[in-house]
Amino acid sequence: MSRLRKRTGLSLALCGLLLVALLALAACGKEEKATPTTAAGSPTAAATKAATPATTGSPTAAATTAATAAAQPTAGAKPIDLSGHSATMQKYLQSNDPNKYPADKSTPKRGGEINGAFGAPPDWDIVTSQNVSLMTMAPVIYSGLVRPDLIRGKSIVNPAPKPYMVESWQQAADGLSWTFKVRQGMKWQNKPPVNGRDVTIQDMKYGLDLLRTQFAIKADFADITDVQVVDNQTLKVITSRPFPDLIDTLMTMGSMIISKECFESEDCRKKAPVGAGPFMLESVEPNVKTVLTKNPNFWGKDDQGNQLPYIDKINLLVFSDPVASIAAFRTGKLDVTYVYGTRDLLDILKSNPDTIFGLQGPAHLYTLNNTVMHLKQRDGAPWNDARVRLAMSMATDRKSIVDNAFDGLGTPGQPVPFEQLGLSFFPSFKEMEAYGKAWIYDPKEAKKLLADAGYPNGFKVKVATFGTSGTAWNGLLIWQQNWKDVGIDMEIVQAADGAAYYGLMTKASYDDLYYQASMNFTWTRPSKAAYNTLYSKGSNNWSKINDPKLDDLLSKADAATTLEQKTTYLKQVVQAEGENPHMIYGIAPFRFELMQPWTRNFGGYPDGQIFGWGMRTLIDAWVNK
Repeated sequence: MSRLRKRTGLSLALCGLLLVALLALAACGKEEKATPTTAAGSPTAAATKAATPATTGSPTAAATTAATAAAQPTAGAKPIDLSGHSATMQKYLQSNDPNKYPADKSTPKRGGEINGAFGAPPDWDIVTSQNVSLMTMAPVIYSGLVRPDLIRGKSIVNPAPKPYMVESWQQAADGLSWTFKVRQGMKWQNKPPVNGRDVTIQDMKYGLDLLRTQFAIKADFADITDVQVVDNQTLKVITSRPFPDLIDTLMTMGSMIISKECFESEDCRKKAPVGAGPFMLESVEPNVKTVLTKNPNFWGKDDQGNQLPYIDKINLLVFSDPVASIAAFRTGKLDVTYVYGTRDLLDILKSNPDTIFGLQGPAHLYTLNNTVMHLKQRDGAPWNDARVRLAMSMATDRKSIVDNAFDGLGTPGQPVPFEQLGLSFFPSFKEMEAYGKAWIYDPKEAKKLLADAGYPNGFKVKVATFGTSGTAWNGLLIWQQNWKDVGIDMEIVQAADGAAYYGLMTKASYDDLYYQASMNFTWTRPSKAAYNTLYSKGSNNWSKINDPKLDDLLSKADAATTLEQKTTYLKQVVQAEGENPHMIYGIAPFRFELMQPWTRNFGGYPDGQIFGWGMRTLIDAWVNK
């Protein structure tokens, strides 16, 4: 019997440049009556789901059996309905509900290093950049008001917000202001330009004002009209309308507090960031490695009052290709990595039977990792014809792509993170088919639609991509055959390099279609995800969509003052896309996170592609060797 331990959990798959990696791998004035929110475990309405009883699996090397043992429950997590998902998905998830992540009961050990695989960002400016590398590393160099509670034994599908730079918060009864009690005793890292000084209430106000006026994500904080200092420990945030998901928005990895000194210093902002986080940037060797070291003056504590972090150093190494990183994992030189597909997993388990692994999902509150086709709708026919777009969608056999390119590990792609649809888990094929024809595979109907649109013999299209290996590439080849079956001749056009590929999307300079292996929405406000991508003036509207009906629904969702109202409108957005798709949604792939047996209390690993909460999962982790 193998000593393999199985963890099944969900981490956010990040976007942006991930698409390259995937393909290469494969009011003020009067006191208001407030409605209190208990910060230590009571999130806002957007994040009220905590963990249900944890389970622990003890599978064989083939991971075919599992035994469960109950742990202390916390209230709220919905049971996951796996009906409608592939047999492979059910096999790896049925015995380990991702809402029941087993608690690590071993004693935390101080010291040690973690070796992960990830490259440095082109610059370190968290104000203007949304680079995936930066957004992964920034949350442990800087800090935010709250952070996700990623302690094992609690939900990691929808983690509750945990007090961080603030101790508590409460929303006013009229919903138009929030009051925060700021944590005392915090210090900036002991490096220029702040040199270890105290974090003051004025620093907190300054940082929040930067978020809403200067950061690239400032649109997500547009509802904030003022940040007021009430006293040395209290901030009041004034909003123009109820902001029900403010805490969730502040919890994300784009919402970091930066000092005035660092903001005004080009060196600090772009080259040598200094924040109030648990790890400090020590060195960067381009294309070799990035080193982060423990901040000895970090003010954060674990739930037992012990100083964090436990780990002394994080080494983020650059590998020439995925094969090299897997080889490094086999020999113990890399502590964490990933594989797609069960065949690769079982191959690893043959040489490394003690590997800890978890099946990780592609989407969550803040981002989606869908394969998707962008169409140049602003350039006229045929892309501006709804019948053509629907035909292309109905000619796409998503189940075949999941089964044959991803070993059955995937779900249908769609435009709204599942939590925003009121679901407890990624939607199945059956659930998505109920939203409209766009998610139903029907090549016969697709041919009829093309004929009705004046293309009885189909047409030729050029699809921009980058990379010729890995699971996403295999999925594209299946997609190509699907379309060929209805008369659409797909020519795959390779970009010169990753940077050129990304530029084709952001500038909409591709020929006809753009194959994006990772669909990026937003780093912050959850309810803005679909808005940013589908709204005519959305920040990530790479397809240049301009549909008055969609704009109306998205505007109503954006203006809704409760999360329930937002969900109602977002469901209608998905229904609208089900009948009149503006992008051709592919699939949302899952993969296996692999961790060495000495890594403890991890909810992710230092590979930004799945580090949806940033590297904050390492704040409470330790190495037991």
